[in-house]
Amino acid sequence: MVQKKSIFHPFIFLILTLLLGIILLPIINAQLEVFLQHSWYFIQVNLLHISY
Repeated sequence: MVQKKSIFHPFIFLILTLLLGIILLPIINAQLEVFLQHSWYFIQVNLLHISY
């Protein structure tokens, strides 16, 4: 029983994590896109400062 439970629990956790990921993915993706745009802008500015 204990062995079965220890195998079964991570499986439930994995499914819940996947479901949560699917729900949060669009939100995270939008946030990440904005963050990447800003960070890319900062990288370009820093590169300009380094090159000059």
